[in-house]
Amino acid sequence: MLRRFYITALFTGYFVLLLAGCSETGDGDEWVDEGTTDGWSEDSHSNDADPNYDQVFPDGAVQRIDIWITASNFQAMQDEMEELHGEFGADGGGSGGPPGGGGLDFGEDPSFVPVTVGYEDRTWPYVGMRYKGNSSLADSWERGVAKLPFRLDFDEFEDDYPDTYNQRFWGFKKLTFSSGHCDDSYLREVLAVEIFRGNGVPAAQATFYEVYVTVEGENTQYWGLYSGIEDVSDTMLDVYFDDDDGNLYKPDHDCADFTCFDEDSFYKKNNEEEADWSDVIAVVDALHASNNDPEAWREGLEEVFDVTGFLRWLATNTVIENWDTYGIMEHNYYLYADPGDDGRLTWIPWDNNESLGQPKMPTLTIGLDEVNDEWPLIRNIMDDPTYAAEYYDNVAAVLDSPFAIDEHSARAAELWDVIQASVEAEEAPYSTLDSYGSFADSVTGNGGLIEHVEDRHALVLDSL
Repeated sequence: MLRRFYITALFTGYFVLLLAGCSETGDGDEWVDEGTTDGWSEDSHSNDADPNYDQVFPDGAVQRIDIWITASNFQAMQDEMEELHGEFGADGGGSGGPPGGGGLDFGEDPSFVPVTVGYEDRTWPYVGMRYKGNSSLADSWERGVAKLPFRLDFDEFEDDYPDTYNQRFWGFKKLTFSSGHCDDSYLREVLAVEIFRGNGVPAAQATFYEVYVTVEGENTQYWGLYSGIEDVSDTMLDVYFDDDDGNLYKPDHDCADFTCFDEDSFYKKNNEEEADWSDVIAVVDALHASNNDPEAWREGLEEVFDVTGFLRWLATNTVIENWDTYGIMEHNYYLYADPGDDGRLTWIPWDNNESLGQPKMPTLTIGLDEVNDEWPLIRNIMDDPTYAAEYYDNVAAVLDSPFAIDEHSARAAELWDVIQASVEAEEAPYSTLDSYGSFADSVTGNGGLIEHVEDRHALVLDSL
């Protein structure tokens, strides 16, 4: 089902105001703000409303979201990208292609600028927007791909514009939009979430959005089909866990491999004013403690870390194949110290666009024998026979889950049909695809998602 709202088809009510507000006669933030208060309701804009998952993350649907931005703010975003990642298109690679442009720099996040967001018959003023991502952002920029991943924060500018205090989008403060970088199917973010959650692994919700952007003085531009993803630091903690007051970390680089601890490697996404990393330190200490008494070692680790949950993630992640995460890369996961579970750290996967067998990069074998001491959270746990047996039980269970051959194949084909028209409408440079043909073959073709699930099942059965 495709759910769209076309501005050109509606010239009454709020769109008359909006079109008047988005004229070329205004300047600065006035152009963004005029005519943007129609459609306010407690359900859609207030912090008092519960997150409406059916509205924001519908199953099997493509929705449309519009973004209006002043010319000066858009230019500021582009200028900052040039400062961070060099000249746009400097690598000359064009759309698509494998990750790893010339001089990728992942050291600093871009800044937020205020924009107006439109969805169905409502608007949200002064929403924070910034580009996001590591290789998905820098590589696309260097290759001249204008379809860039981004984040929205609906009350980012509440200090400057008090009317937006605690502004929400159907109960959500933040949303992330993934561009489909290195994913010819544009399905992997959504499919991976369904597989993880189907195997008892906490994962942020995801769905599909057509993104349209109007820069002041220019025609509306279709930026392409994105995966809209729930922000882990926002609603997910409150909905998935009993208590959302625990520490949330987004580890990256260096000690994020768990060989050591330093504060910079375990970046806090909340409770920043409290200089307390005791929960992470406890896990690192327990992991590296003597295992001369295996039972005591397991008890010490399980007291501070949800090992069962980690093994479910490890089995699922390994079976579906995912190279851009722990075990190969020191990022793309969260840790949450769940107060409802005595503060034990829980593993939450993130950024799954390079899962499910694309691109063809080195991945972990089912037995994980090649994983060395550089990845102690895997190696130390798998060296324990009790945990190894639990891991293999989970591996077998993945085959009878949303990653079952028939179920996964049917779901991939179903969602491909849902997004086909949205992908076909993309035009360079607002596409991460080399060609529409790569999308056309991404599910049923050679090396597509159906062949991948069949190959992984055969490999797992052989390994077991």
